[in-house]
Amino acid sequence: MIDLLTVVFREELPLLKFQAKSIDNYIDCVDNIYVIVNDSPDVVSLIDKNWWGRHSDNVCVIPAENLASRPDLKGWSSQQLYKLLGSAQAQSDYVMVLDAKTWFVKRLDHNKLFETDKINLIPTVVPEVFKSAAEYTEKIYNIQIPKIIGPAGVPFIFNVTDLNEMISDLEHTLNESFYSFFTRSLKAPPDLTEFILYTGFIIKKYGSLSQRYNNKQYYRIINISHNEANVADILFKKIKSTSTLTISMHRGAYPKLTEQQFDTWCKIIAHYKLSPDSEFTKNQLNTLR
Repeated sequence: MIDLLTVVFREELPLLKFQAKSIDNYIDCVDNIYVIVNDSPDVVSLIDKNWWGRHSDNVCVIPAENLASRPDLKGWSSQQLYKLLGSAQAQSDYVMVLDAKTWFVKRLDHNKLFETDKINLIPTVVPEVFKSAAEYTEKIYNIQIPKIIGPAGVPFIFNVTDLNEMISDLEHTLNESFYSFFTRSLKAPPDLTEFILYTGFIIKKYGSLSQRYNNKQYYRIINISHNEANVADILFKKIKSTSTLTISMHRGAYPKLTEQQFDTWCKIIAHYKLSPDSEFTKNQLNTLR
């Protein structure tokens, strides 16, 4: 089985509700659902486990301070820290990391995700924005990173044993706490990322990604970034593919959408039954506009 983990802050709670509904709709088997609150402690009480419907008993809402003290970092950077520390405490063999904006639109079949102790995810080329992080990781592990674990974002799957071994290995090698190492490495340069670091460790431990990942993939992931509003119509069409597992839209893309694009997005959300109807969706997401 698998655990799910999302790191969230106050402004993302409307997005988290849609995610919770998507998990209720499309995830049949899950051990634990971890929600790490990277915000003031009072936000914990604003999260209702009933949002997850039939999985409400599996939800564990955790203040970020329970994992580690809040670092002096920008939001996205501290999110990465808590994704790693939260995932390292997961109880299942694997944990799927999500953002609050990541929503399921297709029923997850574990047999399509895992096969012969490997994950069915095709590695991807290193995006330009992550090249400095990849080069930094190569130096740490004395390896080459020709490709990184897909999909170069979320949903991302950690093997919990490998992740904990990575943390222990770095602390032993660097003679430094993982918290100290990672928080300083997140700053520019080298702009390290959690998924690049984990990719590097997997290559170091196994020699290549092919020892843990099959070079095939049954699911499509549609993530609309903050600068992709201009191609949103094309991505909306791709969502209709029967292989699409999750969809997401960066909060920074919402203000750039045309009214027609926003309307289409809200209809898509309603179509997959993540909300009662598109008008309800608009009311929930209008604050992002």
